[in-house]
Amino acid sequence: MHLFKICLPLTIGILMPFLLLSQCYPNQHSTNWFDGWYACQMKTNPNPSRSASHWLMIDLGENYRLQGTHWWNFNYPDQLTSGIKTADIDYSTDGANWTYLKTVTIPKAPGVPNYEGVQGPDLEDVEARYVLVTVKETYGNICAGLSELSIEGVKSGGTTPVANVANEWCLKTKISPNPVVSNTMVSLEGICEDKVHWVLTDGLGRTLKKSTAQLSPPFQFDMDLSDLPAGIYNLSFYNGVMTSQEKIIKVQ
Repeated sequence: MHLFKICLPLTIGILMPFLLLSQCYPNQHSTNWFDGWYACQMKTNPNPSRSASHWLMIDLGENYRLQGTHWWNFNYPDQLTSGIKTADIDYSTDGANWTYLKTVTIPKAPGVPNYEGVQGPDLEDVEARYVLVTVKETYGNICAGLSELSIEGVKSGGTTPVANVANEWCLKTKISPNPVVSNTMVSLEGICEDKVHWVLTDGLGRTLKKSTAQLSPPFQFDMDLSDLPAGIYNLSFYNGVMTSQEKIIKVQ
């Protein structure tokens, strides 16, 4: 069995690459707004049987038999009512034909840094490459948010043709070199035209550096990390609707 933890932020209205990691955080979640998916504008749902909505579509990269889940609701203290109360889960092997699986209910997050989330429903060993989470109800806010999601599963024996979704990415980040000793070049591309700002934080969510002006992709800039100790840092980009996050490893 593999534990796949999907390190949110995910994005609304696009497919994101599936992240295969042992963990994003040691079962606890920060209280930062950018450590999660957050959306206020409803978009056309990938499942044609559903109306425009807030939704997440996760591309696992290949087919898996899906099993247990664990959910971290939106944990930013000032926006806890944006957390998902109920959501429908659909699955697909090709990204075009969808099957409803079940509805999940997620308790409101407490807005504290030691939040460990809740165990979610079992996905009943269904075979899928794509998982679609469609928000039905929040805890009162018109915007919807989710901090993190993990899915247990095993690789499926069969193969199924899948859609090419690379050109659907809204915010695509490249950081080189990474790991970095002192300076690294950060590049951001994407099909979204909204201006973007960025924030660099440490493992505790403290802001270390941030943009002073919003920029329109594509752009690149040199980031000087020589004043920071060795460690893992989070670089987040936000354009008012969608968020993209990358980890930067500082050595020496």
